[in-house]
Amino acid sequence: MEVKEGKLVPTKQEHRYDDAEAAKEVITAITESSVTEYAFSGNTFGTPALTAVAAALDPKTDVVAVDFSDIFRTRLRAEIPPALEALAAVLKTKENLKEVNLSDNAFGPDGANGFRALLVENGNLERLLTSNCGLGIGGAKIIAEALLARCEANKAEGKPAALTTFIAGRNRLENDGITPLAASFAAMGTMKVIRVFQNGINKEGIIALAEALGANTDLEVLDVNDNTVKAEGSKAIAAVLPKLTKLKTLDVGDCLMTNEGVLALAEALENSCPDLEVLNLVFNEIEDDGAIALAKALANKTKLKTLELDGNEIHSAGLDAIKSVLAALGVPDALGSMEDNEGSDDEDDWSGDDDDDDDVNNLAKDVAAVKVE
Repeated sequence: MEVKEGKLVPTKQEHRYDDAEAAKEVITAITESSVTEYAFSGNTFGTPALTAVAAALDPKTDVVAVDFSDIFRTRLRAEIPPALEALAAVLKTKENLKEVNLSDNAFGPDGANGFRALLVENGNLERLLTSNCGLGIGGAKIIAEALLARCEANKAEGKPAALTTFIAGRNRLENDGITPLAASFAAMGTMKVIRVFQNGINKEGIIALAEALGANTDLEVLDVNDNTVKAEGSKAIAAVLPKLTKLKTLDVGDCLMTNEGVLALAEALENSCPDLEVLNLVFNEIEDDGAIALAKALANKTKLKTLELDGNEIHSAGLDAIKSVLAALGVPDALGSMEDNEGSDDEDDWSGDDDDDDDVNNLAKDVAAVKVE
């Protein structure tokens, strides 16, 4: 282990620590360090080794962040919950702890139960990262229940909930997992970052999540990439956008929004989310009228940096409208690659409405009114 930029990090990768003796160098480094952030990612720890590591962290009262991602490679699943329990028993008492990263550990619901005590008893944790952990519906319910319990405890103590960031991509949360999590977000009302990409969530779960966002008006990042939003989910997200005045990143890419859903989203965006910087709508069946509506909606987004629209069905009229707006905003390169866009630049192949040219011309008037700061 070595100190880099104020953080204790591994000098080895894919090293195996089976017991306390094998992990002696790690324990010594922790004991002798004076840092507040610790990372152990990329090595594999057995239960005795991780229990010893936890014990070494116990006297460290000023721990701010710990990274235990990808630390159970080759371990039996039964080994992991007791190791996480040992960690939770120590970390739950850390009053300065703000971030815990447990991503890329295949521990499932049993693992979630292993660190449940941390979520219930530590009232200061702000950022929880659990992507690619096989949580499933069961794990999601355990975490949601723990967050709700902590939220109620914080309120009883006369202080707001602390959690602001929840990242749990690739966990098979599905509708029955995201729904209780959404309820916990609504109860806390403190969320700034929610990333639940690639979780098999359908429109019902997206609607539940969107409704919960109404209580989280400080939200800056919403990432539901690679789920199934459809038109109904898109409209639910659109409905809450006016409340999300601080939103900077909206990622609804690869979500089968449909053109109808994108039209609803564009209408809502036109008079909301003034600080929007990143918008990802790839592979969503967007057609030319949807793109033109988006262009109109983005004409006043002076902080826009990135716009992803690849994998849709946008023809030249829609692309011209988008490019015109980006040029007026001073970010002509903001549009990502369109190599998988199925629209055609050949007007003989285009069967859109004649009114599209009028829409583009009208858009030019809107663009002319944009003040680029």
